[in-house]
Amino acid sequence: MLSYLAHGCLGAGFSEESLRKALAAPIDFIGADAGSTDSGPNCLGRNETTFSDASYRRDLKLLMEARHMAGVPLIIGSCASSGSDWGVNYFAGLVREIAKSQNQAVKLALIYSEVTPEAILDKLKAGRLEPLAPAPTYDEAEILRSSRIVAVMGVEPIQRAIESGADIILAGRATDPAIFAALPMMRGVDPGLAWHAGKVAEYGASAAEPRGPVDLLRVELESTSFVVRALADNRRCTPASVSAVQLYEVGNPHLMIEPGWTIDLREITYQQVTDDLVRVTSGKGVPQPYTNKLEGVTAAGFQKMFTCAIRDSTILECLDSWLADLEESARDRCRTLVGADAFAQCKVTTRVYGRDGVLGERERRRPQTISEVALIIDVISPNADDAADVIEAMHYVYMHSKSPAWSINGTLAFPFAQRIFDLGEVYEFNVHHVVHVDSPDELFRLHVEDVTV
Repeated sequence: MLSYLAHGCLGAGFSEESLRKALAAPIDFIGADAGSTDSGPNCLGRNETTFSDASYRRDLKLLMEARHMAGVPLIIGSCASSGSDWGVNYFAGLVREIAKSQNQAVKLALIYSEVTPEAILDKLKAGRLEPLAPAPTYDEAEILRSSRIVAVMGVEPIQRAIESGADIILAGRATDPAIFAALPMMRGVDPGLAWHAGKVAEYGASAAEPRGPVDLLRVELESTSFVVRALADNRRCTPASVSAVQLYEVGNPHLMIEPGWTIDLREITYQQVTDDLVRVTSGKGVPQPYTNKLEGVTAAGFQKMFTCAIRDSTILECLDSWLADLEESARDRCRTLVGADAFAQCKVTTRVYGRDGVLGERERRRPQTISEVALIIDVISPNADDAADVIEAMHYVYMHSKSPAWSINGTLAFPFAQRIFDLGEVYEFNVHHVVHVDSPDELFRLHVEDVTV
């Protein structure tokens, strides 16, 4: 039997008591997922992180102490949210500092996953890029517009790092289950079992109930099944809670698609073994042509925004036409003050929260009557000066807007003292493709170093 400790969101925290309980029984490794596209394209484009430096330090310090006590590898994937080279180096700096503060000499493996636009362009010309529906256009021009691209690794680059004898592995962008499947597959665990268990492990204690703060999960692999246990005293794994993760972030809950494998989950079963422990029969792994998914971003422009609220019924009764008139007034103001091109180059978006702010035109249940709405108006422009000019014009016309029923200003509520918020240069995802490779390690670079004290 092979056992491991899983953390699904490094930086989000976990219970120290859960960690102590986890170390009461032997484990073979500790795995932690540290990334996601959920935080948006700016993490990759601007080298931003989901959590604070202090949050990462706290989680890393505790897991490094646990790794040292257990004498097992610590495997972290998708470092610093995006898995960029910067993210791997950022985590490496934290690990070096913590290792020295703990007086621990460790072998550290860094796996870099950034690829150049030129390398992807070569793949395009060779006919080795495959779109994942619904995929945007990804031609030569779009590839070269990419500010940064990462390839999403499977288990093999992580296995090379384990083979190096590394105590701590910091991987760039990786599929979440690969973090937890790499070592088991090296030890001869059936791929269907290893990948399937990794899918559950990547969510940590989200596979338990009741839902609560992020916490740790213990996974034990048997010959044809695996067992999962929540470590917090007030959480328990049930067939419902464990099976629920198969419905999360998937296009088909019966199939897992991973680099080189498809995992068939149609015949799996869930059994409540004890009050807090569930046994899951393994999915079946079917080898597939090897591909790596690409995640890339391109600069969308410079963004500025402001927000306000309306409770004036005379405006709400004709809100769409009132908003259209204000945008036209802002266009005229820009035309007069800075020229027509400024507004023409901008993308202006007005979101109406309280009516259809989330779904926009796709909202099918607009309320018949509304008593108040909140507006968020933002401008994106390839030119920072144009963005500033247009948002200033928009704010001016909103600030001086009038009710349709009477000719006075002051019908809007502005919740903040600051008029306009500068969101800086922003990015957007521009690729949803996989690339066919000659080797699972082709797009990844491994660096191993000794951290001495």
